[in-house]
Amino acid sequence: MKMSLHRLARMFLGILPLRWQCRIASVRSRSSPKLSRSAFVHHSVQMLGKAFIRIGTNSVISQDCWLNVNHRQGDRLAIDIGSHCFIGRRNFFSSGRKIRFADYVLTANDCQFLGSTHIVDNPMRPIITTGTSDHDVIEVGVNAFIGAGVRVVGTVRIGHGCVVGAGSLVTRDLPAFSQAHGSPATVRKRYSISRGCWVPIGEFTAEDEAALPNAQDYLTTLRTAGPIHMPYIASGSDMGNC
Repeated sequence: MKMSLHRLARMFLGILPLRWQCRIASVRSRSSPKLSRSAFVHHSVQMLGKAFIRIGTNSVISQDCWLNVNHRQGDRLAIDIGSHCFIGRRNFFSSGRKIRFADYVLTANDCQFLGSTHIVDNPMRPIITTGTSDHDVIEVGVNAFIGAGVRVVGTVRIGHGCVVGAGSLVTRDLPAFSQAHGSPATVRKRYSISRGCWVPIGEFTAEDEAALPNAQDYLTTLRTAGPIHMPYIASGSDMGNC
């Protein structure tokens, strides 16, 4: 039986150096991320699985970020960045089932969002061949601020209005309007609407909890701030000095 042209092409591709395989696959796929109006992605950003990534309106992905979609199924988004988000330099996204950022999320430099890991069930096999996990979901709520060097690992939900301190390791959910830091990240303060300030967790009452807005009402309030002028100059070293 004659070998098909498709199979011959696949065999030829397989004997090329890996860097050339990647370049040819990139040209053949012609895929691109779902970039919304006025989104900005620095030219140095690496995206694997671009067709499964969405970047919302007026959002910025800064220099040397890496967005890695490990599992690509149908038309399901694996990395979904909302509107008016600013993603700092050298952030790393590794999606399992999904990583979703709501609107107005701000991350500082060197943050990592690890929703997928290498499968280590059988140490008698080379780990590079065992595949990666696909079940974890990371969600970051409206107007959350993720400080420099924060790592978010596994299935985690960071609530709206949260502040995560620099260098923290987040492995469990954080309730809305929390300040958390440490390894693992622990909630130290919550925001009191009635008092108009952050209060120690021991002073945060049931009445304070009941007064907090839900995510949709909070988003509606934030939108009244008007147009957001993103700090593009902070997104890359080639943007100039001032």
